[in-house]
Amino acid sequence: MFNLFAYDDVSLGRAGWCLLIGVFGGTALGVVLEQLGISNGPVLLVVLISNLFAAWFIAKAAGALGKNPWLYGLLSAFAPPIALILFLSLRNPGAAPSLIRGGESEAERLASIMQDHGVGESASGMAAWSAFKAYGHEVFGSRGVGLLFQAGTYEFSGSPRFYFNPVCQFEMPAADGGYDHFEQLLCELTCPPSEELKGIDITLWSFDYPSADAFFAAVEAMPGFRIAASQPDYRVSIRYEAV
Repeated sequence: MFNLFAYDDVSLGRAGWCLLIGVFGGTALGVVLEQLGISNGPVLLVVLISNLFAAWFIAKAAGALGKNPWLYGLLSAFAPPIALILFLSLRNPGAAPSLIRGGESEAERLASIMQDHGVGESASGMAAWSAFKAYGHEVFGSRGVGLLFQAGTYEFSGSPRFYFNPVCQFEMPAADGGYDHFEQLLCELTCPPSEELKGIDITLWSFDYPSADAFFAAVEAMPGFRIAASQPDYRVSIRYEAV
């Protein structure tokens, strides 16, 4: 289905639709009411309600871009023209790189969330997973972002280790706006393999799920997840790298 805002952040796209509904819906309703000789009060109501929804989504989009969501939300709610100006400022093609998440700042953000959840150099799988879910809710739906969960026994370092790995992948654009490469933020948890962990092999991407919660629920329903998450003493490493 055609979507004018297919390449925008999800919240920014929803703000765009709300603004369109307010403008075109209000205009159409105004024409109908004028033909019927009815006051245009309902038109104003449609525009104001649509603008309030737009302001809410503009605030969410601003927050995702590291801007003050309260400032953007309150100013947008004040009047539709202001909401439109702020929407365009967030969507301005000249500022397109800011709409692309990624970079070392994401690693710093995840590390901060991990710390807030009591995750340090070692942690239980469930503590780290809970922290990653909080981060995942922030980035899910952003342009070029995918979440991945992997768990299993591998020999990446030369000797077998069990890996419990939530990952966030970023699609990085080329100068012409096309695809250039992927970068990944890895929350890598490792521990010695054991009989209890034997046979666990999980790989699941978020692309087929409509929300972060749906993806997280699917991961948690995978065979072996609970066993892997219940391990109490993983070594924790957070790093950001190009794929």
